[in-house]
Amino acid sequence: MSRLNVLLVEDDQDTRANLVDILSLDGCELTCADSIAAALDCLRTDEFHVVLLDRKLPDGTADVLLPQLRKTAPDADVVICTGYADLDGTVTALRHGASDYIIKPINPDALRASLRRLAGRREMQQKLNEERQFAERILGTAEAIILLVDEHGRIVRFNSYLAELAGITVEQVKGQVWYEVLVPEHDRERVEDVFMYTIADHEARGVINPVIDVIGRERQVRWAYSTIKDDGGASTGMLLVGLDVTDVVETQKRLLQAERLAAIGQTMAGLAHESRNALQRIKANIELLELECQDHPQMMRSLKRIEDASEDLRCLLEEVRSYAAPVQLKLQHAEISRAWIRAWDSLQSEITGRDVVLVDDDADSIAALDIDVRRIEQVFRNLLQNSLDAGEDPLRITIRTRVQGNQLLIDVLDDGPGWGDRNPEEFFNAFVTTKADGTGLGLAISRRIVEAHHGSIQAVPCDCGAHFLIALPLGVL
Repeated sequence: MSRLNVLLVEDDQDTRANLVDILSLDGCELTCADSIAAALDCLRTDEFHVVLLDRKLPDGTADVLLPQLRKTAPDADVVICTGYADLDGTVTALRHGASDYIIKPINPDALRASLRRLAGRREMQQKLNEERQFAERILGTAEAIILLVDEHGRIVRFNSYLAELAGITVEQVKGQVWYEVLVPEHDRERVEDVFMYTIADHEARGVINPVIDVIGRERQVRWAYSTIKDDGGASTGMLLVGLDVTDVVETQKRLLQAERLAAIGQTMAGLAHESRNALQRIKANIELLELECQDHPQMMRSLKRIEDASEDLRCLLEEVRSYAAPVQLKLQHAEISRAWIRAWDSLQSEITGRDVVLVDDDADSIAALDIDVRRIEQVFRNLLQNSLDAGEDPLRITIRTRVQGNQLLIDVLDDGPGWGDRNPEEFFNAFVTTKADGTGLGLAISRRIVEAHHGSIQAVPCDCGAHFLIALPLGVL
């Protein structure tokens, strides 16, 4: 592991001394602080690779410090240390930029593994920067976007690489403002600001923004802006050179997601252990109540719902804990409608009092297919829950099935607000959510479940509301 400069923020003297011993043996350079104020003072005067941060400090919590820390030391990796293994705290810390989350008492091997992972990522980032610098040096011979515009941003000419990427010719777009032609609408204002800043004789390098390619996809392009001046020093235009870094950006996202999932998994291991005891107590008391309520059908039905809900909770806890592991299916020959009916029934407490209707348009239904009913129910519950959370009354949700070739297609539609100007595929990524209290795992888990059935789920663009299309094979899995 490369030598790391570590800021240790811990108010407990014994814990701090123990961590100093561990990290010193590993060759880390250490600076200690016992409060948020002291930590900020250290961050203003020195640069650190890693900040090892106690979640609760005398003058505040890690949730308070993290946003300030990201502004003061944006390149530092933050590892939260806490004695409280709660999922909400973990998700909040990771959203605020924490790289890892370690439960006290701290296992030295777990701490070393976390630091090794962060050091490895830092080394990878350094190598990536070196490769980027090398690419810039050979830009004259490498494939890259070369775009010449006038002082108003109007296209003068560009090279064949951009023509092939965007599917346009100079003759088609000459004289048009380049960011109105190439950049998606949601990012144009930011790109215009960068252009106007640079044309006013400021330097801008390393700016990344999406460019629409020939088939409508967004490619991430890293730009270098170079102002062209006349003999009098006035700006007459600009040369823009862009490198397609889509694969690099996606790799960085996957690496960050893998680290976040590892942290979630570690926390959930502790939560799953503690919750298992509580769920067992619930099950035992349900069994006792069932013995006393044999002559009360309504109470028996309510107990059955409680039992089903506790089983769903157990499955969800296990699903989050083992998110990165393969999905293990328990297949049975069942009607697909059984899954969404159970999902809808499980949401009755949220539907009561609302003007909401579920339209079961199962016109092209088949008798049954091989599915894990509980898993597919989870998929429908996630989709229905999203519609209920996003839509306003009156709300109409439609589920429609049809057979196409050897697949059963299921459309799930609502007349809610839809996606707005966001790419709906983003919501299938882990931790992406519009809910203040959401984990951002619902659609990501749903996609893994459907793909484990050798099927697919996708968001379908539409003018009004949200539309999901699920495809499941009709044959035996």
